[in-house]
Amino acid sequence: MRIVHADGVFTGTQEILDGAVALEGDRVHAVGSAADVASAFPGAPVQRVNGVVFPGLVNAHTHVELSVFHGAVPSGLGFVGWVDRFMGLRGSVSPEATAAAIERAAATLAERGTVAVGDITNGLSAVSALAAQGLGGWVFHELFGLGAQDVAARYAAMPTAAVGRDFGDLAYHRAPHTLHTLHPSVLALFADEARTPGARLSVHLAEHPGERRLLEHGDGPMADWLLARTGARVSGVSRGPVAYAGDLGLLRENVMLVHLTDATGEELDQVATAKSPVVLCPRSNVFIEGRLPDVRAMLRRGIEPALGTDSLASNDTLDVLDDAALLRRSFPDEPASIWLQAATRNGARALGLSGVGELAASAAPGVYAIEGALEGRRPADFVLDHRDRTRRVLARRSAS
Repeated sequence: MRIVHADGVFTGTQEILDGAVALEGDRVHAVGSAADVASAFPGAPVQRVNGVVFPGLVNAHTHVELSVFHGAVPSGLGFVGWVDRFMGLRGSVSPEATAAAIERAAATLAERGTVAVGDITNGLSAVSALAAQGLGGWVFHELFGLGAQDVAARYAAMPTAAVGRDFGDLAYHRAPHTLHTLHPSVLALFADEARTPGARLSVHLAEHPGERRLLEHGDGPMADWLLARTGARVSGVSRGPVAYAGDLGLLRENVMLVHLTDATGEELDQVATAKSPVVLCPRSNVFIEGRLPDVRAMLRRGIEPALGTDSLASNDTLDVLDDAALLRRSFPDEPASIWLQAATRNGARALGLSGVGELAASAAPGVYAIEGALEGRRPADFVLDHRDRTRRVLARRSAS
């Protein structure tokens, strides 16, 4: 047993000034005030940390395999402009450059204290790099396509489990891309999967106004782009994105709703009632659409969002602390601990992971420290203020 005594501890939900964590190997045995932990374990060696201790980070939505496109697409194009420019670049990079960028991104995630991810993939090309860095979480193998027979055949050909390569501590599941880029017959198959015990899905939802226009009316810029790109005329369903997800049976506690940038108050009511996990990618939303989701409305409804970064094609880093810092700047009347919780405990809950995201007894979530003088700041504020500093590893994440 050893005790880590720090000026501040963030547990994943709480801030403790002059706090301590008792560790047995890499596993948390107790957390609390320094006095309480010391009295519970008399004689245990004490490691003093001048700074703040916190659990490993969770990036609940990212696309590591797209890291080679960092800086390739300018901001401010709107979603249709961004995706058109991005898709035009996809065939222009070599496999070697793609692999090297993936390796760098995975290594940086681990170096900066990320211990678990929700990684979206089309080709499973980042799995080995993420596993090699010891990252846990989920790999969501994404499917899109509008031709009923073609996409049904591709759905049937997808793996149904983590096979064929080293997934390490990463779990695997097929997932729909969006509700408007996948044929309804296959969306129904995904809804059936979501009802299976142990299933976990992710879907991009209510990301931009073009998505809403297409679903509600069957026209607009996204419909025009899909027609030009695929030759398919997508029919509207006379429903908004969240209502349509509900109709399909995809508003569930095990289906992560990513973005919700364009969600209305009524739609957020539906999300809250369904207890659907929500993942926000605020820097990516600002990069593409120039706006944030209505985060205050989410908080008022009891929604506790997780954080993701999306890809380096629409972001500068894969560090969820940078997203937490943006939300703190944007909503200065909210305590910083809300955003640090979104980057740790909420991400773990969205991904259905136990033993991660929180300094709790028997957990081995990875324990990190950022060092320096608090100078009167709360622990969460200190972490976000000094997120550019080295994140010292005090204990490694291990599988529960």
